[in-house]
Amino acid sequence: MNWRAGYIFVCSLALTTASVSVSGCAEDDDDPGYAPPGSGSSGLTWSGGSQSSGGSSSATAATIGDGDGDGDGDGDGDGDGDGEPIIEDPVAGLQWFQAEVFLTQPEADSFCESSQYGGFDDWTLPTIDQHRTAVVECADLQTGGACLLSDPGCLDLSCADTTLTCIGCFDSTASCFFDTDLWQQDCSGVASFWSSSLCTDCGADWYWYMDFFVPYPSNANMGQLAVRCVRSS
Repeated sequence: MNWRAGYIFVCSLALTTASVSVSGCAEDDDDPGYAPPGSGSSGLTWSGGSQSSGGSSSATAATIGDGDGDGDGDGDGDGDGDGEPIIEDPVAGLQWFQAEVFLTQPEADSFCESSQYGGFDDWTLPTIDQHRTAVVECADLQTGGACLLSDPGCLDLSCADTTLTCIGCFDSTASCFFDTDLWQQDCSGVASFWSSSLCTDCGADWYWYMDFFVPYPSNANMGQLAVRCVRSS
């Protein structure tokens, strides 16, 4: 068994109980075969100011802001939308930004709720369903795929089944499962992001998160993960 398949197997077993934690099913830094979350391309192509996915998703997306530092919310640090650009997905009807922070789940939720990024005040921490709209090259985990995990409707451990329906695609040629050009980053960075979706039978304050490197949804009640905030466009 190669390192990646073994890693998936361990994580799939962890999903059968409510004892999954960030440390219990996270990256194994001691594994010499482990590569940090991702490196590769999802096949996204550029077309003028917009981007379209060449992967399994039909979504198109465009970054808002031109990067010229003229005060229009494009990353100039003037308080009206500084940092990474806003990513728009008109197919899902969502806008995103990725914060350069690592937070606990309650901190992440508060961060998005209080954000005025880009001049908008309706940012939220995404549900696990909203995270699924950002998955590419893994049909089971994409919106409408075989994975049953959904908010609302199916948020207990059995929804993230152990038959690899929700943690499949480890044999894919992709090495991360989000659009690298869309997010203007390669897969050498973070790939696990908190959601606002509560795991209903995991115990108090256990929340689902999405790992775009394996990919799979898992849950935790402690530790710090990366943050993407979302709003309806």
